[in-house]
Amino acid sequence: MWSEGRFEQKHPLERRAREESDLSLIERVSRDVPGGASIEDERAESEAREARSRAHLESANIAEILREYNVYAQCVERPDGLLEFERAAIPIARLPELGEKYALIGGAARALLLASLGRFAQEPRDIDIAYAGARDAHDEQEAQKISEKYMADDYGHGHGVQMLANDYFNTRDLTVNEVLATRDKVVCTRACLLDTLRNIVRMTGFAREEADDDFRMRAAGRAVRFVAEAIRRGHEAVLADTDSIKDIYIRPFYIALQLERAYELGEETAERFVEQSRDLGVLPAHVRDVADATEYLLYSTDFTFRSVPVSELLRERRWGQNQGAN
Repeated sequence: MWSEGRFEQKHPLERRAREESDLSLIERVSRDVPGGASIEDERAESEAREARSRAHLESANIAEILREYNVYAQCVERPDGLLEFERAAIPIARLPELGEKYALIGGAARALLLASLGRFAQEPRDIDIAYAGARDAHDEQEAQKISEKYMADDYGHGHGVQMLANDYFNTRDLTVNEVLATRDKVVCTRACLLDTLRNIVRMTGFAREEADDDFRMRAAGRAVRFVAEAIRRGHEAVLADTDSIKDIYIRPFYIALQLERAYELGEETAERFVEQSRDLGVLPAHVRDVADATEYLLYSTDFTFRSVPVSELLRERRWGQNQGAN
């Protein structure tokens, strides 16, 4: 409840983490609690708490939210409903200095938003760049050079600087991706700000309800991976709307793609991704670890793993099986 324009709890992050931890525990248990309320009642109560918390945040103004989360950055609420922060300078050598026609999106934009909010910003794995406005021949040549320099892997696969669509903020996969960074500003949606501050990974309404199946499957797989990566880095992270993800069939190819991306950050991250995917029903129940997941996906798809040491994992698996037999 509100009290003089502020939350009852002084530390909303701690309260939020505790509530979501309770919810995660409830979702893992499938039987009634001895001598207490049923799992359904416990879950309903947790969901009601989540709904009340979100309702409070939805009704709060931005200044109040920033104070509650100890954010001292100045925020401009634009007429179009977007939020604008001064772009912070962060010591990430790979971030390019681009002209006013360009914007950073994806991981680079997420990192710059965190930095602008006074939070620790992890160096982005990839640099994704978009172009706003019409392009002439000179702009095309410039964009090609930028793609070769900062987006070499994407460029090698026929991709590069992309056009920034007018509906960009309404067509993202995850709320934390509803952000872009220009040369001196970081612009995001309200949902992006709230979920970034609360360490929540959430599929957008567009991804859940309007996008095509391929987009929806990729979004669900990325959501699971984002949580696995955050936890591996020692951050609190919550996967929202788990029921929605459980209801989405994700093709093995997209699971393999996200496993590959998770393994790029290390085996522990990949193991966390596999564990969460299994618990959500994204991977079969018999899949116990990365080796199991790799073997399953090799037989289920034609995906080519580059980061995952397939031969080594399967060799270790066979060795373990032989030792067990002896």
